[in-house]
Amino acid sequence: EGSLALGATRWQTLVRVILPAALPQIMTGVILAAGRIFGEAAALIYTAGLTTPLLNFAADVSSPAHPLNVFRPAETLTVHIWKLNSEGIVPDAKIIAAKSAA
Repeated sequence: EGSLALGATRWQTLVRVILPAALPQIMTGVILAAGRIFGEAAALIYTAGLTTPLLNFAADVSSPAHPLNVFRPAETLTVHIWKLNSEGIVPDAKIIAAKSAA
């Protein structure tokens, strides 16, 4: 109200007074909302795509085992990195997992 009383327009009051004063609360709301979204999606990220069939190049193209079938099941990048870190049997599994995300 003070800004309007000094002759500023409503737009100037909004941009130069209200938004700077409200920015910390807006950022807090965005961070809390993002945390909730990521927290609720974490279960889906880790459970999606855990069953991937072994690839069979001799199989029919419509088969889920054929590598060129776009509808075959696959694992997410997160699950791939987790599997490499937890089940990797090669000596450099940690290095492979680290470079998978890059």
